[in-house]
Amino acid sequence: MPQLRNRKSISGRALSKYAQRFAPSIPVSTQRARNISDCEQKPGGKGATFETVIPEFAQALVNGDVVDLILPGADVPIERDGITRTQAILLDPDQPHLTAERIAYGCRYLLMRNLLQNVKDYRSLLRTSFARLAIDGWLLITVPHQFLAERKFRLPSRYGSKALRFYTPASLAAEIEEALDITQYRIRFLQEDDALYDYGRPIRDRPEGHQRIILALQKISRPAWADEMDLGDSVEVPYDRNDRILPANLAPAVTHVLASAPATIKSILVIKLDHRGDYLLAQPALRQLRARFANSHITLVCGTWNAGDAQSSGLFDQIVPFNFFGEDASAKREPNREIAARQFADLMEGHSFDLAIDLRFFDDTRHLLSLVRAKYRAGFDGLANFSWLDIKLNLPSPTRDGQATQGFWPSEAFSCHERHRVDGAILCALPPKLSVRNELVVWGPYASLEAGQYELVVQVDARARGRHVMVDVVCDQAQITLFVGKIKVDAKGEGVVGLHVPDHLHGVELRVYSQRPFERGYRFRGVRYRKMGSIVGVHQRESMMLLVELVAMRLQLPYSQDQQRDDMR
Repeated sequence: MPQLRNRKSISGRALSKYAQRFAPSIPVSTQRARNISDCEQKPGGKGATFETVIPEFAQALVNGDVVDLILPGADVPIERDGITRTQAILLDPDQPHLTAERIAYGCRYLLMRNLLQNVKDYRSLLRTSFARLAIDGWLLITVPHQFLAERKFRLPSRYGSKALRFYTPASLAAEIEEALDITQYRIRFLQEDDALYDYGRPIRDRPEGHQRIILALQKISRPAWADEMDLGDSVEVPYDRNDRILPANLAPAVTHVLASAPATIKSILVIKLDHRGDYLLAQPALRQLRARFANSHITLVCGTWNAGDAQSSGLFDQIVPFNFFGEDASAKREPNREIAARQFADLMEGHSFDLAIDLRFFDDTRHLLSLVRAKYRAGFDGLANFSWLDIKLNLPSPTRDGQATQGFWPSEAFSCHERHRVDGAILCALPPKLSVRNELVVWGPYASLEAGQYELVVQVDARARGRHVMVDVVCDQAQITLFVGKIKVDAKGEGVVGLHVPDHLHGVELRVYSQRPFERGYRFRGVRYRKMGSIVGVHQRESMMLLVELVAMRLQLPYSQDQQRDDMR
């Protein structure tokens, strides 16, 4: 059951004990703070207060009729606001909205102070809490201001907070509008509280003064027209079956499908210049080509080492031996490609074909098709490099797209808070007075990762040997968590994180947290990453058969003859 207590009895030393029960690592001041009127004080004038903006709020505080939601381990801002007499409800940190469901319906005043930025599923918490409010009830929200409290464009926190999101007035209002029915509330008060804020303080020092956003919204009765707001978004015309018949003068022009009938593909040039093994893999595709175009004259251009087998196969009407590659690839004595291309152009001089097709999966021979006079050119184009191909098949390459990759993110690619960089490493030293368990000490490098299985090796020095380091891996400004947990540092000073990346991700960030065994400090040197190789796409034999089938489908359309008969009517 959640904690439900009246704060009338919680003040001074008792308040400190109560707060530290749920937040042992975050001290709560017991000094008498300014009331909310002082909190709204700004240079040049006095701002509005909850008491002046919200009807009967001051009396509700006196009566203890204000419900205050808090999270374990979070700062409990009781005396800081002068709001010391509320019903405190301790939320479940994993599913806070489930705890909020136990709030009694008809609540008049509900506080969420310094809370929302630490809740992952803010939508559910806002909806659940808002549903407990009575009509004309108030939801009061305060969050740290991104450009006052953090002074930073993106996560993580500059000063070690565990915020999942940064807030501006616009983003806070947008989240509320996203979570709640816009017809059931009105925002009555929105303020950027910078009372006594020191704008001259260096950015590496924690800011002083007020640095929050204050928002108050009031629940209203849902108007009768709320369900009709989508009316008029689209033009609605009553159905009339006569509309399907157009007058002759408005009928569309006759459409002709321009496609080659099978009889028009009289000559085919096949380029297959690979080595012997690749030629053998192409045999099913070559037999399929002959079957699809049984009456066409097929010319094969292949290496001299494959000419004999091509002749004996009986699949071709003419064979042209031509060596674009060396016969033995291991000898590393390849012909000059530019000279070979000019020789191929001379060989094709004076010849024309209805179809030219290159069956090599890799694109190093694709440019030879551009030297051939042909009505149609077909080949593989995995990276969309050959816009002039008439028929192209885009397939992933098993050797290119599935290959293993590796690299290293040095410590220079990472950020740290008030730490020293020494000899190409980050010295993660935590003075005892400032040491907080699970404090963020290293974060970065906001890299991009392709989809696949990864191994991240966190490299630290020997002081961490045999210990456990707390890390997590996130992206999208910590909205997506890929890994969280402790990794054990081996004798080499390395800890391994296994990572599954489901899709291409940007802004990937590895974060290292302090642990009490390391209060004397250790050095972080960087992260070595390796993407595991994988089998993607289809086999070369299958891909060549797919290309031949695609050519046949494009050039032998089954409805071409039917279209011609329709045009004659």
